[in-house]
Amino acid sequence: GIRATQNIDIGTHAYWADNGEANFGNGQDLQIYHNGSNSYINTKTGSLYYQYNGTNVALQTDTRLGFLDNKKASFGTSNDLEIYHDGSHSRIVNTHANAMSIQSNEIRFHDQSGNWEYLAEFKANDYCRLYYDNNIRIETKSDGVNFRGQSNNIHLYLRTNDGTSRGEVYANNSNQIGFLDETGNWSVNFDRGSDWYLTGHWLPNANN
Repeated sequence: GIRATQNIDIGTHAYWADNGEANFGNGQDLQIYHNGSNSYINTKTGSLYYQYNGTNVALQTDTRLGFLDNKKASFGTSNDLEIYHDGSHSRIVNTHANAMSIQSNEIRFHDQSGNWEYLAEFKANDYCRLYYDNNIRIETKSDGVNFRGQSNNIHLYLRTNDGTSRGEVYANNSNQIGFLDETGNWSVNFDRGSDWYLTGHWLPNANN
């Protein structure tokens, strides 16, 4: 082999035979070689940085490839899909005019704590589920939708775009179901038996 302690200027090409290594660093810290079947870049000390015009873009550590803040992994001829972190938020951006599709027979969204708390899950030809604090609140079925509340009571809130309450559909553990007004009081309620109650007017009018 050749060991150089200074620069070597190579006019056009440098050739290495299979399994011949180009080594860099006093401890052969970086190796580039081809084993006859595959090509390798092997860093044995520190991280491997990828630069553009002298600026770090990404780095390879012992087990992962990392991109620095605002440095993007782009896909497509026109950079149609971008994945990056802007220093505060993580972003997946589809810049193409067409829709972005995620294809799987089952998709689950969990929180980032590592405890696998559910946020939502979707299964083809089966269900779509939305969770609150790891408890199912909305679940689609073949014949409709299930709304799930707490262990005792269920609320289906009716609100305007600005969040103003217009009432709610309510069921409790006394087997009563009906409508509450915007203040949370019964407007109409039905017992499991034959009793039902109406508060206010039979028909809407200016006094309601």
